[in-house]
Amino acid sequence: QGKIDVGSAASLDGYVPKRFAPFPLEAVLHGMSTQVTCLEATSSGDVLLAGGLDERLHTYEFRAMTSALTPTHDFEPQTGFAMVDCKLCPHKVCGPYGQADGTGAMDQVVLAVTSARHATLVAHGSSWSPGKRITEFKYGYQFLREIRQTDGHISSVVAGWWHPLDANRCFTASVDGTVRLWDVASCRERQHGILILDSPSRPRVPVRAAVGTCRGGVLALGSDGELRYWDPRAARNSGTWQPSVRFQAQRGEDEGGGPTAVAVSPDCVTVATRGGLQDQTLKIWDLRKPGEVVKIFHGWEAAAHSRSMAFSPDGSTLAVGTVRHRESKPDTEDGENEEAARDKSPRGCVHFVDLSTLEVVWSCKVRSGAVSCLFWHPRTHQLFVGTTGGRIHVWYDKGGEGGIMDVPELEILELNARKNRKRARPAVIVQKPRVEPATLFRRLGEQDEDGKPAAA
Repeated sequence: QGKIDVGSAASLDGYVPKRFAPFPLEAVLHGMSTQVTCLEATSSGDVLLAGGLDERLHTYEFRAMTSALTPTHDFEPQTGFAMVDCKLCPHKVCGPYGQADGTGAMDQVVLAVTSARHATLVAHGSSWSPGKRITEFKYGYQFLREIRQTDGHISSVVAGWWHPLDANRCFTASVDGTVRLWDVASCRERQHGILILDSPSRPRVPVRAAVGTCRGGVLALGSDGELRYWDPRAARNSGTWQPSVRFQAQRGEDEGGGPTAVAVSPDCVTVATRGGLQDQTLKIWDLRKPGEVVKIFHGWEAAAHSRSMAFSPDGSTLAVGTVRHRESKPDTEDGENEEAARDKSPRGCVHFVDLSTLEVVWSCKVRSGAVSCLFWHPRTHQLFVGTTGGRIHVWYDKGGEGGIMDVPELEILELNARKNRKRARPAVIVQKPRVEPATLFRRLGEQDEDGKPAAA
């Protein structure tokens, strides 16, 4: 096990990585009743999108919010299907949608991915009607035996993202064992290209997690635990790619494991993979040395339907969300009420790993539930933590600008302010029985057996 040089690659953009400093302040966003499954924010950081198992996409416009910190509006991208992923268009022009003038598509068009067989483009922003469904992707005929002959996904989609270099294209990954490349101008007809996850024993391996790289490549983690990397420079003219790198990253589902998530650093060098409930490991890899694990962390359980990994904007730190189970004996000394103490539902914790030393430099507990997703904004450097309890914790620094700092009359709270605060125990008051004056005089007048006055 070695170390990763994060200084040389990250300094190419003129930013020298600094030592990670813990977040001092926190704000908690409300308004979601179920688990938060995905988080996304505009490039300026003034709007946050949050999807959940409640099938709705919630919008938090910080400048228009009140001190209650609830969503400004919400909508359903696809009725009857839970939200899985959402990505805002990073380009000014997105195919036929948006122009280079004030009505551009940047931060206006959302790639909404639900548990259905196809994704949806949804409008968002002042130039569009919020929640307006622009177009839907084509889905394939599920009874075709040859997967290459299908026009779209035939099973639930698990991830989606925009092409970082081509404004007209995006990717989606599905349980049907494929990652498909789409052209937004013709997405209603069929995909532009198809990537198939196969193995010697199975013609198709379901995709459990997938993510795109900064150069337009694809990293897909299959149910067999194998990580496959497609280099865009190796694409064939036929539209079918072959993985240039593949290696066993996690234990497969047949071996009692089950991968859950994958993340890649901004410089496309460092990759992190997560195991499932039976394989509670986090593994860090270097794509320049495929197959050689750099570091393994054990005992970090991931929540179901979680995307609880995020790299810092400079790529020097990795934030990992975990599940923290409560002890069998309730402990109410941390400021929680007795009802919350009796609740045995799991809580969360976020660990921060310094990639230069591969050590945990800071850990912070989350009380509203297990950590289900993380989003680290590249401009405001604010960390958004979604939980299974339907809360979004925003960790930030008072010296920053934008994002949560734009909320009018924002109440500034210290992070983990209740950590060392003892629960106030009620004072025990012994109330003496009241003695009426007549009774007292009567007692004083009574005598004992010897004829002496009895004591009161």
